[in-house]
Amino acid sequence: MDAARLTFSVFAVFFVSIILGNYASLISHLLHIKYDWVFELCLVVGQMIFQYPFISHKTSEQQFEYYFNLLMVSFFGALMLLPLLILNKYLPLTDTVNVLYFFAVVGIMLFEHMRRVRKIEMPAYLSITWILYRCLILAWLAFMQ
Repeated sequence: MDAARLTFSVFAVFFVSIILGNYASLISHLLHIKYDWVFELCLVVGQMIFQYPFISHKTSEQQFEYYFNLLMVSFFGALMLLPLLILNKYLPLTDTVNVLYFFAVVGIMLFEHMRRVRKIEMPAYLSITWILYRCLILAWLAFMQ
């Protein structure tokens, strides 16, 4: 991985963590744990660690390419959440709108993840494990209530 991609990847990890931490503050009354940018940082890094066994047999170049694309999908998702965050500053929206908007963004991210996985010729099951990780986290969060 070249220096520019590595630098952007580090930036993306922190950007995504901050944006999702801010989104979590919109719905914090619905969450039963302290969810901030540090927690999201752990989730982003955890996603990369979770995906590793599924790409470990690939070359290091292919692994970095997948991780870069994974982070690009997350980065685009965070960018799509920005209008919602800005709008909520001036015109607070209902929880329903905030949550539905979030799930719409997740749906777009899923299709983008699938497209990128195909483009870089990685196994399609990476999109399934991408979803599985988040589902496991949601189940864990629900259990922690």
